[in-house]
Amino acid sequence: MGFLILSCFSGLVMAAAPFWVARALRQRWKMPKGLFFKAGLALLIIEVIHLAAIGNATSLWPQVLEWPLYLQAMVFGAVTGLFTELGRFLVLDRMMKCVRTFKEGIYFGLGWSGVSTALIGLIMVLGVIGMMAFTATEDLASRFPEASKTDIEQLQTFQKQAADLMQGNPIFGLAPLLERASVTIVDIALTLLILLVFQRGSTKYVWAAAGLRSVFAGLLIYTASLSNILAEVAFLVCGLAAFFLIRQIKNSYSAVEGRG
Repeated sequence: MGFLILSCFSGLVMAAAPFWVARALRQRWKMPKGLFFKAGLALLIIEVIHLAAIGNATSLWPQVLEWPLYLQAMVFGAVTGLFTELGRFLVLDRMMKCVRTFKEGIYFGLGWSGVSTALIGLIMVLGVIGMMAFTATEDLASRFPEASKTDIEQLQTFQKQAADLMQGNPIFGLAPLLERASVTIVDIALTLLILLVFQRGSTKYVWAAAGLRSVFAGLLIYTASLSNILAEVAFLVCGLAAFFLIRQIKNSYSAVEGRG
């Protein structure tokens, strides 16, 4: 039960926190209206294209899934880096010309991952409610009278797996919250890095962002295939690295804006 309580807590925080923080920053920093949602919508569109490309590629070349784990992590990490960061650059270059300062970059980065974080949080809360209702159903045959014997056996297997998950380590209920916090910090850092293109007139910052995203994504793919604990450590490391990157980038913005 502790796992469900913490999972529900994580979902509620994820669903509400991005909007609360965005509202506070918009009022304090006088950010453009709608920027938070536009940034989040842009990511969702890019992710749909990204997932479609990955799905088509793996269906055309299924042998990719038979490669060694480290090689899969490198390839899929690189694809993720290119799609996400080149997409972010195009959005900022063509559609979001109002985003150029350090504070605007933070706000845009928050929206970039914040909308999807809120959606994931809402899904988590609904999932917890559904899991509780599903595991509480004692007679599946009467609950699903039209289901075949094989279907009932599969449902019973799922029910047992759900019950085992509910009895798991409660601390893992907070894992999604940690993961999305790390992702948000990474997105803010990489947004600020890409914005240096417009500050300094060099596209090397785009490729630097794509490279960093590739490393982050590849590391997460690799560790997630090994163990949940390693994956959470990888998220924490990525979030901390991105936090220190933001501090370094801030100095660059201070120097540029000071000269301006």
